[in-house]
Parts: sequence; structure tokens; C-alpha cells
Amino acid sequence: MISLDDYSANSHHTFAQLCADPPDWDSVLHTQRLLASPDFEGLTEVLKTQHRLLEDLLFRSIELNALVEAGQHRFIGSALDDLERTELQLGRTEMVRAAITEAILGSSPGDEPSLTDVLSALDEDTSTTLAQTADRIRSTFREIEAVRSNAVSSTENKVALARRAIRAASSESGLYTRR
Repeated sequence: MISLDDYSANSHHTFAQLCADPPDWDSVLHTQRLLASPDFEGLTEVLKTQHRLLEDLLFRSIELNALVEAGQHRFIGSALDDLERTELQLGRTEMVRAAITEAILGSSPGDEPSLTDVLSALDEDTSTTLAQTADRIRSTFREIEAVRSNAVSSTENKVALARRAIRAASSESGLYTRR
């Protein structure tokens, strides 16, 4: 079972953040059942949950960028809270996935098997399902990275344009030029 100490030791989140948005009781019971008898079906379920959370993270990232682009600064705090909450849920789910994977393959904690190790231990149907889910997760990760990269590029472009505009205005007005 994953304890709060295990989680906080591997996380940048504080205890207050964990307590501010604790998992619901049904989620805790479901996680306990998954960890009590780990199997590939449970692992597949956890990976699908991770994919759903990554899709939510992608949405939250797009939402945040749209708010910034639209100049709706009063909503950015809420969007950041939603993004952080999704990241926290994803972190919890990743810990469950790692624990189930380690338990299924009998590896020691911290010595996480690769996806290839997991797939080699499965029948063909389960292996295909797991591989497809993992591919969707990788694809969504790439989309999130692209959205975040574009946001940084967009911000850098806006700063550069603003600087050019200031330089142009200062040279025309003489306000910011040396005399």
C-alpha cells in the first residue's frame, strides 16, 4: 500500500496541498482493491485512467493558454488551480500504476519494469490493449508538450513585439532615447 509518506517523499506537493483536495472515499477504496490483488486488468484500468487524466491536463493547458491569449487574467488563477489539481491526481495515479506494475512482475520497489517487460508477460489480447493504451498516453503527452511549447513561443513573440513597439515609439517620440 502506498502511504502518504511515500507520496510526499517523491512529490513537490506539500501536505497542505494534498489535504486541500483529498481523493474521494470511493477512489480510495477502489485503489485499495486494485493494490490488494494486482493484475493486468487492473493495470489496464489504471493506464486508461491516466490517459483520461492526461486528456484533462491537455484540455486544462489549452484552456489556460486561451485565457492568457484572450487577456482574461482574472480567470487564470482558477485555471492554474484546475491544472494543478489534475497534475496531483495524475501523480497519485502514477504511484498506483507503478505499485501495481512492480507487484505483478515481482520487481522490487523503485526498480520499475519497462513497458516491454510488462508486455512480454501478457497474452496477445491483453498485450495489444495495454500497448494501445500506452501509445495513446504517449501521444497525449506529445500534444501537451506541443501546447506548452507553443505557449512559451507565443509569449516570447509577444514580448519581442512589445519591445519592438516600445523602441519604435521611443525613437519617434524621443522619450526613451539618449540625448
